[in-house]
Amino acid sequence: MNCKKIFGFPEKKSADNHAVSVMHKLFGNSFVELGAYRGERDENGKPSLCNTVTGYGAVNDALVYAFVQDGSDNGGAVSAVSARKIVSLIERSCKDEAPLVGFFDSRGAQIEDGMSALAGYGRIMRAVAAKHGNGPSIAVISGHCTGGLAVIAEMFDIVIALDGTDFYLNPTYIARDALAKQGIAAPEIGTAAAAAMRGELSLVCKNVDEAIAAVSELIGYIAYPEGEASDSYDRTTDSIADIMSKPEYDVHDVIKELCDDGAYFECKPGYASELITVFGRICGDTVAIVASNPAHHGGHLSERAAGKASAFMTVASLVGIPVVTLVDTVGFDTTAPTELECTASRMAELALLYADTPNAHITVVTGRAYGTASVILGSRSLGADICLALEYADMSIIDPNTAVQFMYGDEIDSSSDPEKVRAERIAEWKEAHAGTAEAAMYGEIDDVIPHAELRARIAAAVKECK
Repeated sequence: MNCKKIFGFPEKKSADNHAVSVMHKLFGNSFVELGAYRGERDENGKPSLCNTVTGYGAVNDALVYAFVQDGSDNGGAVSAVSARKIVSLIERSCKDEAPLVGFFDSRGAQIEDGMSALAGYGRIMRAVAAKHGNGPSIAVISGHCTGGLAVIAEMFDIVIALDGTDFYLNPTYIARDALAKQGIAAPEIGTAAAAAMRGELSLVCKNVDEAIAAVSELIGYIAYPEGEASDSYDRTTDSIADIMSKPEYDVHDVIKELCDDGAYFECKPGYASELITVFGRICGDTVAIVASNPAHHGGHLSERAAGKASAFMTVASLVGIPVVTLVDTVGFDTTAPTELECTASRMAELALLYADTPNAHITVVTGRAYGTASVILGSRSLGADICLALEYADMSIIDPNTAVQFMYGDEIDSSSDPEKVRAERIAEWKEAHAGTAEAAMYGEIDDVIPHAELRARIAAAVKECK
């Protein structure tokens, strides 16, 4: 049947169209298009279809809604019609509390639409805001994403971009001129690479196929937080003791031992690497892991790391996934970037999330837990449901080295063997004020466990806190 003849309207986009092909790559044969003939008439009265494709289908057996902006059709310009079409789709996804995926490829608003186009931006923003808590949202920057659309994309829970795509708020020439006046060169400004360096992206992928694979993997974790265990509950984690025997161990190796089959999805890899954020499964249950990483900056908690953790924990809270925090930090970062930023505000934001979010919180002190930084990272006093510590974990109000220098600095400096005296004083301090005994006595930790039991104990805690 020729719809064009019946409705006097152009035929809908074919499977060869880029936007439609993206839908089929995401959904396969389960794709159902919505509003296929939504459009408007141009100034000559000629009908044209909306350049945004919307629909739903199955991804990892989960109902998922998606829209794809067609950058090859009028630059993917956002019109009043396309805005209404996107809003309608988001509202459907909210009603079903289903995941939403948006593929962004547009050069901006359709100028001829004037204020109605700007109003369309506002309506999309409002719909995305209403989506929070009604199923996860994932933005994929597959082409141009600029101005108001960049703001909309950042409102999504997870933001993935293709390498080489454009992502900026102000035109790059304006930003470059402004930075040049301050003597700052910014050759990559306006790109996905620059956005990833700022921590605005969860992941950068090489192409659409890789991005869709990442979306599918992520939905597998967050759409079904209670899956079937593919790994033995009884599997011990003896190797973690060997991994952590190195002072600057990479916590990725620990996470791999904890997660089922060693699989996990990392958010913002390469950004603020002193703290790692991943989704994984432990004995079938999806967990959001926030972990200090001694391999980078000694695991110090920086302003950037706090912001990274806050964004990640917000998503975990919205989808009701338990947070598992692995603490091994000597305190706050003291480098220039952290000192120059809004560090206290970032730390306050992170503390609020640990204290106020309703999802389960399980914290394990895996190494050092010194000072206020360790309190902020999911401590019992901040509201954690279960708090554990590994054998030989070291908990203290302050870094023992700092405490000894502050209290016995003059004695150490004037001694005939400063290094020997310092070591003796540090040992004395640790015996009296560090370790896990005092924290256990005051109820700040529930148990001290061997490394081999770490996975099993976390799994039991997750199930107990449901």
